[in-house]
This record gives sequence, C-alpha cells and structure tokens, in this order.
Amino acid sequence: PFGNQLHASDYRPEGVPVVMPKDFSGGSIDGETAARVSRRKAAELAPFQLHAGDVLLARRGEMGRSARVEASQEGWLCGTGVVRIRPHDRLDSRFLTYCLRAPEAVSWLTDHAVGQTLLSLNVATVAALPLRLPSIDEQRRISEVLAAAEVAIGSSRAVVEHSRELRRSLWR
Repeated sequence: PFGNQLHASDYRPEGVPVVMPKDFSGGSIDGETAARVSRRKAAELAPFQLHAGDVLLARRGEMGRSARVEASQEGWLCGTGVVRIRPHDRLDSRFLTYCLRAPEAVSWLTDHAVGQTLLSLNVATVAALPLRLPSIDEQRRISEVLAAAEVAIGSSRAVVEHSRELRRSLWR
C-alpha cells in the first residue's frame, strides 16, 4: 500500500503487522519490529494481505533481501518497499527465498535495478529474473539442506560469541 492508502496516522501500537524490508531477518520476518494498523484499516487493505508461502523481496536498497511468510503470519500486510511474490505450484517458496539471496541473483538484480542513488526494483524486473528450477522435490531437498546449514552457522556463531564473552570476563 502506498500513496493515499496508508498514512503515518494509520499506525497503531497494537493491531495487524505491516511488513517492510526492515522487518526481514535471515530470510524470515521479525514481527516484533513490524509497524501495525487497526483491524479495520487492515480490512481496507485486504488486497495486500499475505499468505503462507508468499516471498517478500525488498524493492530498494540492498538487493536480494527477502523473507518467507510463515503460516502464523497469514493475514499480515505487505508494506511499502516490498514486492510480494506468490510462487506457483512448481516453485517452493523456501527455495525461492534462498535463490533471491544467492550472489548470482543479487548481482543480476543489482545490474537490472533502476536508479542512480538508490537502486530500486519493479515487478517486471523481478519477474524477469532468470531462475533454473529443479523439480519441486529437489527444491525442497535443497531447501532442507540449506536450512540445516543456517542452523549450524547460527549455533557456531553463538558459541563463538559466548567464547568471546567468557574471554572478556576472564580478562576483567
């Protein structure tokens, strides 16, 4: 939603989250950081409702920033600065999220974005992104492996950070 559909005065401390690129975190959506609107305003913005499996892509700034909508986020709203992608049945949404964050896709999106100062994407550019799609079963297997790798990386980072904290406290 943009223009006269959503104003700063529509935002509330409670209500339906409106997802923007700032709410993307590692391929997921952080609902805690999302702005919110009343249920009544959300009903007016029904065409912008999110469905589980939708993939969101930041339109401006850092190319490739994307997130997947989970079942618990169904009915939230797609905010300004986001392209909503609703994958067809031959495209796994988790796989697409990984594809959009891959260096080759980021490079392609950067090369095809418009704007001098702030790169920006439009729907036609995103739709033209060349993707090599293995079978849906293979996409799911690849996504599972990548998700497991991300969990392992996150765990390793937590161990490293804990070790650094321990070292700092010992030096004190």
